Amino acid sequence: MVQDPTMRKLSDLPITCTSCKICPAQGCSVRAHDYNPELVANALSTNRRTFLAGSAGVIALTALGGRVYAQETTTTDSSTAAVCTTLTPERTEGPYYIDDLLLRDDITEGKEGIPLELSVTVIDVTTCEPMADAAVDIWHCDALGDYSGITGQNGNDDTGGQTWLRGVQLTGTDGVATITTIYPGWYVSRAIHIHMKVHVGGTADDGTYIGGTTAHTGQFFIDDELNDAVAQLDPYNTRLDVYRTRNDEDNVLNGALTEPGFLLTMTPNVEGDYTQGFKATVTVGIDPSAESTEGGMDNSGGGNNGGPGNSGDRPSPPGN
Repeated sequence: MVQDPTMRKLSDLPITCTSCKICPAQGCSVRAHDYNPELVANALSTNRRTFLAGSAGVIALTALGGRVYAQETTTTDSSTAAVCTTLTPERTEGPYYIDDLLLRDDITEGKEGIPLELSVTVIDVTTCEPMADAAVDIWHCDALGDYSGITGQNGNDDTGGQTWLRGVQLTGTDGVATITTIYPGWYVSRAIHIHMKVHVGGTADDGTYIGGTTAHTGQFFIDDELNDAVAQLDPYNTRLDVYRTRNDEDNVLNGALTEPGFLLTMTPNVEGDYTQGFKATVTVGIDPSAESTEGGMDNSGGGNNGGPGNSGDRPSPPGN
């Protein structure tokens, strides 16, 4: 029988450097960069909860610069069971979704920003299995807070007809879809976030995804301490005069950061140098037989509760 790691004393835990892992199968070995007893204690106390992260149900505590920004763990029977029973809660698609559904693994189109490799694992909660051929649909604003394909936003140039930072990638047999993008910027009223949908039952056709249904609509978020650090880097630091909403202030996230499928696990490509970019991972639990029913309330032209103000042909309801 696997020992409950929450019953171990901190003094019993071997501490080395690199990352923090909770692994009951290996006697609950814990390693933490810049060892912090409070962080480890918190990790142990929350180990009873399952966080979805990775097709194998892996959860890890990744320490960046001595501070924990997201979580990662090894596979356990309980984590797999939680995947089976836990749907990732939905969030509104916002006003700036465009259903071009372009199949591509790199959506940057030369956009300036910190590189971000985003890997999304899709789990079928009805079978506990990774979903192959699910279409992960991603879109988000650029480093300056603008979306492509939109007429009249933030007082900046129109981006109608442009497609940067939008794209779809199919999951492999491991349930993982990986998309190359940039670290998103921000705009008034919203925390830094990435929009996503999961489509199922469609097919690839000449560079686009067609048919099928939308089984999930959601949004991803990033730890605010990491957001604070990236905001000081170019080109994000040109927007420091624009108030950046914190995660706990965001009316769309609405306090759900600890729910499965919301917080990205961020790992720097080069330790201590965030300009070299990040790898981000997250696991989303969906019911492929369900059909997403998300929706936003009308707030035409305003950005106070949703997206950046838009005076053009796409209204701005809350929840961008």
